[in-house]
Amino acid sequence: MQVPQDSYVAVAEADAYHAMRPSRDAWALLTADEKEQQLVMASDFLDANYRFKGKKTDESQAREFPRNGQVDVPVVVKKAVFELAMQTDLSSNPEPYITREKVAVIEVEYADSSAHNTRFAYIDGLLKDWLYKASGMGAIMVARGSYGCC
Repeated sequence: MQVPQDSYVAVAEADAYHAMRPSRDAWALLTADEKEQQLVMASDFLDANYRFKGKKTDESQAREFPRNGQVDVPVVVKKAVFELAMQTDLSSNPEPYITREKVAVIEVEYADSSAHNTRFAYIDGLLKDWLYKASGMGAIMVARGSYGCC
């Protein structure tokens, strides 16, 4: 069983992926250590921000994949990591959206950024078959250790 410990992909796999895409030059500028760090951060981001269907193949494995008895990480998960590894701000929160701005007595109103979170729509599309579906009332969010309303 090939259970990843640090990253879902190796640097060599990412090099091959980016060599065929517009990200080639930017990826090539990174050192091997920087590439590894980006791949680990991208893998961490997936595990922390997505709720996947099924169960880990081995409950003691460090990562969310492989799942459901598989022994390898699915290609779409690897692609998601390759793409996310090009992001430099994965650990920062998205900027809030300004919905109202008043100049005279200075008034600014921010919208809930989670309601407009299409930051990684391409990644969501890649992973769609592995993600729980959104309900008619919006996506189901699970907060660990926090219960209640409002």
